[in-house]
Amino acid sequence: MFPKNVVGSEMKHLFYEEWKNKRVKKIESIFGRDWFCGKSILELGAAHGDVGLHFLKLGAEVIFTDIREEYLQSIKNKVKDLHYTAYTLRIDQNERYDLGHKFDLVIHMAVLYCLENWRQDLECAMKHTDCMILDTAFNKGGAAFTQEDVEGHLKDLGCKFIRLDTSDLNTDWSWLTNGQMIKHKYDWTHESLEYQKPNSNFLNSQLPPKHDVWLRRFWIVLK
Repeated sequence: MFPKNVVGSEMKHLFYEEWKNKRVKKIESIFGRDWFCGKSILELGAAHGDVGLHFLKLGAEVIFTDIREEYLQSIKNKVKDLHYTAYTLRIDQNERYDLGHKFDLVIHMAVLYCLENWRQDLECAMKHTDCMILDTAFNKGGAAFTQEDVEGHLKDLGCKFIRLDTSDLNTDWSWLTNGQMIKHKYDWTHESLEYQKPNSNFLNSQLPPKHDVWLRRFWIVLK
């Protein structure tokens, strides 16, 4: 049991940290910790910039993007307090974007399922790099695609990819401020979970009330 004083937003933040740290650790294991020094990184949909900030500390030059100005300001304040330089840019990923140059790595996590024009967004993202980390949920948000849809479109764009369906990316159950419990699962299979089209209630119907599993995938995408 957790102490009674660990509640509300503190509890939510604690489990967000677990999810963030597992994905950061996975990215580090792919490239090696020393690889990031001097590299250019574009983080799309950065929110508060916690992922990009980790690689900034390893010596990378990171451009943080988001559609929300308040999030970009939060990143600027956070980076300033740590005595780094922040490069931020407002991008609406439902619209076409072109920054005019390529990056060593694009980080594209937890945003694709929020986009109506997700095919266009993947095309724009891959014009900026030869290597992208892509992470998305399938049964949440406004997602209108399946795993097969995403992988098929990546192939249409001439990309190769490696999908990491590994349990080390999974998180434990966590409480949200509304009393709901959630977990992130990356090693699901079509057979074990009877994977269906987005917005299916099959999986959640097998869980206790207010419990929710986010089915996710994690790819290394290459040109």
